[in-house]
Amino acid sequence: MSKIDILNLTDGYRCAPNANIDVEFNYKYSDTGVGSATVKVYLDENNSFSNPTILDISNVYIYNGNSYTSHSSNGTINTSNLPGQFKVSFTFPDINGVRYMKLAIIEGSNTYFSPIILLSSNNTLDFTTIPLVLDNRPFKVKVDDKKKIINGSNISINVYVTNNALDEEPVWENMTTQYLTNQFYTFTNEEKTNAKWAIAVRYLIVKSDYNAGFEIEEIYISHV
Repeated sequence: MSKIDILNLTDGYRCAPNANIDVEFNYKYSDTGVGSATVKVYLDENNSFSNPTILDISNVYIYNGNSYTSHSSNGTINTSNLPGQFKVSFTFPDINGVRYMKLAIIEGSNTYFSPIILLSSNNTLDFTTIPLVLDNRPFKVKVDDKKKIINGSNISINVYVTNNALDEEPVWENMTTQYLTNQFYTFTNEEKTNAKWAIAVRYLIVKSDYNAGFEIEEIYISHV
């Protein structure tokens, strides 16, 4: 049974839409009597690969100890070069989303797969803080944070807050204006179904440029 170890991609790889992705891998052994093997890339929206897109590979490169050189132009590997280190390339779909990827090595009638890797080109960050549980209903809230921003003109930030975060369907209120001006926001919601009040903050951040960056290190919640 052949073994394919991908070398340069972690199990959660960040890429850009329509970007070229190089996949470097060790291909260790083949079935007896097989002179060559075909390389393909499988992509799917979930890790079950129930309906994968199968990409044909053209150029395969082999590592000679210093650099990659051309090995074949028809997506095949000469198994006399095993074990060996190889590289292939493919284009990620022109989407903002997630795809699962695995390499397939086809040896005659047998197909062997590499481990599954998640590829993401999402330009949206959407997360919610852990609820801050309170005994009494909060009337106002202010949200501050410590963050790093790269190319901020290409980033849109929206901040939402709720005072009944423990309910099955919390009431989310948009406090973006107060967040950007560092002011208190006054809650409009006065009801809850849970025994406790609780504040939670939701950030919805959208990038219009892949090279922009936004990282939140700490979040501070003040309430009265």
